[in-house]
Amino acid sequence: MADPTGRFIWHDLMTPDVPKAAAFYSELFGWEVREVPIGDRKYAMIHADGGGMGGIEKQDKDDKMPPHWVPYVEVEDLGAALERAKSAGGTVPVPRMPIPDIGEFAIVKDPLGAVLAPYKSARAYSVEETAAPRTGTFCWEELLTTDPKAMVRFYGELFGWDYEAIDFGQLGLYHILKNRGHAVAGIMQMPADAEGTPQWLSYVAVDDVDATAKKAVELKAKRWVPPTDIPDIGRFAVLGDPTGAMFGIFRPLE
Repeated sequence: MADPTGRFIWHDLMTPDVPKAAAFYSELFGWEVREVPIGDRKYAMIHADGGGMGGIEKQDKDDKMPPHWVPYVEVEDLGAALERAKSAGGTVPVPRMPIPDIGEFAIVKDPLGAVLAPYKSARAYSVEETAAPRTGTFCWEELLTTDPKAMVRFYGELFGWDYEAIDFGQLGLYHILKNRGHAVAGIMQMPADAEGTPQWLSYVAVDDVDATAKKAVELKAKRWVPPTDIPDIGRFAVLGDPTGAMFGIFRPLE
């Protein structure tokens, strides 16, 4: 078992229409979305593969960002992580907030505009070092940004991640972020014709990328990137849910 710090451990969808989003993802991936009490409010928690792995939150009307997924990264000391983020040029638009009996988190925006959430759990636990993501669960994180090299440095300072650059040919240079030797995410150049600002893209593991992408479109999703092969890696697609949030689907090679 390994220390979970520096790993992605949770995902929240920020959307203006929680019921619509819940119905879409439940139908597409078989997720169960249940309301659970968190302090004095209700939280729509996503359950898959026998446990909770994320939630769906109603987006504030004043939030200028389009609907989006926010990945959470486990840290040892939240206050220290926020100071590192600010020293490296990031901002903290949502200051540290407690989750009663669970932990605390904050929202960090990197220097180019992408957001994620450093998180400190209130309990000690560990993770399996080589646990492979199961179908219907989050399996990969990818930062689409306008300056990959600068963001490699930023996230390296924030979380202590190392990296390895790989040339994927037509897909471009891909920076794989590593946490104590374990690959946790990738950073790539945002396409010149891409809409919106830099953002983190969360991928869900599926058994059949083509069939899942087809079903998503039938459920009123938008197809941003059609099913595409990554040589010697697997197959993926990028979609937008009916409320506007982008997400990816992925199946590795056998």
